[in-house]
Amino acid sequence: MADIVETLKQAILKSEMSRYELAHKSGVSEGVLSRFLSGERGITFETAAKIAKVLKLQLTPISDRRKVR
Repeated sequence: MADIVETLKQAILKSEMSRYELAHKSGVSEGVLSRFLSGERGITFETAAKIAKVLKLQLTPISDRRKVR
């Protein structure tokens, strides 16, 4: 999940959207975005997916890590 977190943070920072705009478009509160970006708090996959959708990123959960080599 660390790769997803870093990729998502970088995409947010590189986007030309303000935190307010991203929060509004994704349905995620601005506070949650701020705490996530500052490293104060993590986010759920569901929240990450909402943000990713606005940023036109695709997140795919891995249901069984034993199959990944």
